Amino acid sequence: MTRVHTDLSRVAISVAPDPATSGTSLGVTDSNAAYLPDAYPYWAVLVPVDTAPTRANSEIVKVTGGSSAAGTTTLTIVRAQGIPVTTAQTVTTDFDIYDANSAEIENKSNVLENQVFS
Repeated sequence: MTRVHTDLSRVAISVAPDPATSGTSLGVTDSNAAYLPDAYPYWAVLVPVDTAPTRANSEIVKVTGGSSAAGTTTLTIVRAQGIPVTTAQTVTTDFDIYDANSAEIENKSNVLENQVFS
């Protein structure tokens, strides 16, 4: 599958994790999912709507999978990621998710993965 490079596309969360601080899946509408990468895993940031992300209000997650049903794409996430690790936030439908990878970072990662070191 070819990765879609979305470079910081930010979309609304339509189905919040349950429980809000430890749930491992969330939903976005299928139309909004088109703005997020279509290959896994990738890094993302969960941030309150209309707010600039900070370590105090946002959470870095690793999106490890996704599936679509009934107009919603459900994303599987690993919570509280980052260096240093971010704190799990109380994520609601008043949050957005955005792809934290850039096309340049992704391309450099792919080059490194394909190197043979002796």
